[in-house]
Amino acid sequence: MAHYQIYTERDATIYEKYPERNTGIDQILELVKTTSGSRLDDLFQVASFNTRILVDFNGTQFTELSKSISNGEMGSSVHTRKFYLNMKSVYASDLPISYSLHAYPVSESWNNGAGNYADLPETRNGVSWYYRDNDDNKTVWNTGSAHSANTSAGLTNAQGGGAWWTGSGYEASQQFNYISPDVRMEITPIVIKWMNGHIPNNGLIIKQKYEDEVNNAENFNLKFFSKDTHTIYAPKLEVVWPDISNAGTASLTETNVTASGGPIVYFKNIEESYPEGSRTQFRLGIRSQYPTKTYSTASHYTTNEILPPNSASYAVCDAVTGETLLDYDDTYTCISNDKQGSYFNYWMDALSPERYYKFKIRAKYDNNIIKYFDNGYYFKVVR
Repeated sequence: MAHYQIYTERDATIYEKYPERNTGIDQILELVKTTSGSRLDDLFQVASFNTRILVDFNGTQFTELSKSISNGEMGSSVHTRKFYLNMKSVYASDLPISYSLHAYPVSESWNNGAGNYADLPETRNGVSWYYRDNDDNKTVWNTGSAHSANTSAGLTNAQGGGAWWTGSGYEASQQFNYISPDVRMEITPIVIKWMNGHIPNNGLIIKQKYEDEVNNAENFNLKFFSKDTHTIYAPKLEVVWPDISNAGTASLTETNVTASGGPIVYFKNIEESYPEGSRTQFRLGIRSQYPTKTYSTASHYTTNEILPPNSASYAVCDAVTGETLLDYDDTYTCISNDKQGSYFNYWMDALSPERYYKFKIRAKYDNNIIKYFDNGYYFKVVR
């Protein structure tokens, strides 16, 4: 298995326009810039305002993730293990053709609160643009804070806007150019600093770069599902690592891509359902579609063939939505081989329970020939 993920423990949007408002249990996270002259809440604005997003994965799941890494269960090399922030977009408008989003490790602790954007009167019992805690204690953001409208990013400013670490290894970003606004941003250096204890794990702040925040020429409106969504799309921290072996395959034959009708691939041991948190090794059967007749004391169908070593991989899809949850990857979802044939390991922790999923297989052959195998290998993850 080369794929594992945990969900955010808490998240919130902080609003420059409403600097004491808390949205700790809102179902939506907003990354919005409203420029002067635009409408916000049915009112014309005389100044520009931004929002920023806070997400935090530091909890029991993160502790278990750290233990699994320390125990060597997720690969032995820190250089091949990667971490990604995943956020699913629910709405997007006024986006430029090309833009970037940035994430920094939050440098100060904060309280999530229990507010919604639409609360009347507004809730102020948690994190906001001004305060790290609430409107009673009024603990302001300090180190690294920046008010987007009138200071440069990274400077201390009592007007708030969050607090974050900067410098090499303390910033992650993702560039968007005619692609889906869904976020899959590599944050490996930041997570390593958390796990090594170099900085406290107070989560991430996600924002536009400072130049885009203060640019009064363009609005920006991008919304994501939050932890409190009633969907499967809460923000996730994903870890991937290579898990491939080709030991003991000298006596096996690689299936031919064109001979005897080409290859057929099937699962030998797939079950109807798997418990949440289970870890399974999936065995693949590979044979020619029309085997050549030969005289033998055993059936041809008991002969083990394998997919091309180091160039066959699997993908995981949601069976209902058709969404690809884990795409083909020649490194991180590469299919292994041993003396019994082709196989791969998978941890069901990476999938939401009480839903149906399916595997798809891809094999790359010589002469740039690629074969896909999607024969309805469905299964369900259950609690």
